[in-house]
Amino acid sequence: MSGTERASGWAVARRLVLMLLAALTWGALLGCVWEAVWVPPAGAAFEGTWYLAPGGLGQDVAGTAWFAVIGLAGGLGYGVVSAALSKDREVLTLVAVVVGAVLASWVMFHVGHALGPADPQALAADAGDYEAIPSDLGLAGAGDRPWPFWFDSSAFNAFPAGALLGLMGVFLGGPRRTRERPRTESGS
Repeated sequence: MSGTERASGWAVARRLVLMLLAALTWGALLGCVWEAVWVPPAGAAFEGTWYLAPGGLGQDVAGTAWFAVIGLAGGLGYGVVSAALSKDREVLTLVAVVVGAVLASWVMFHVGHALGPADPQALAADAGDYEAIPSDLGLAGAGDRPWPFWFDSSAFNAFPAGALLGLMGVFLGGPRRTRERPRTESGS
């Protein structure tokens, strides 16, 4: 392996690592946005158990909806920027964007969940009857600690779907990048 090939390999590896770090950072920022736009539904404790208030179901579903909307928009931006900054190596860029988008979605969930209110069931155990307790921030179908590649909630697919749409839009809709092949002269 020549020095140029080795340097090129390090440049590709560095770019892929930077894309993954950018995805993780972007996911953390989007988790902060998710927590900021969400309004926690009200509930109350009764006999050591937390119950969602009758009007709170819409707000509880809104947490999942906001996650999907923010994830789709954030993924779209991540895919467009990643594709625009990659000059070649489309397959490696695709792999990095898919892995980065899945991890970003997972980080987005954990940051938003950590910033949101505490688990109301745990708080209700020590609370008096009819004491108001807000709900925690979560996703429908996902527990407190979902695995990154085990999509417990379909909302986790929003960020990767947006990233792939953005990547596709730039790769397929942008100016064609063709590589000229050297011509061989055929002698007859």
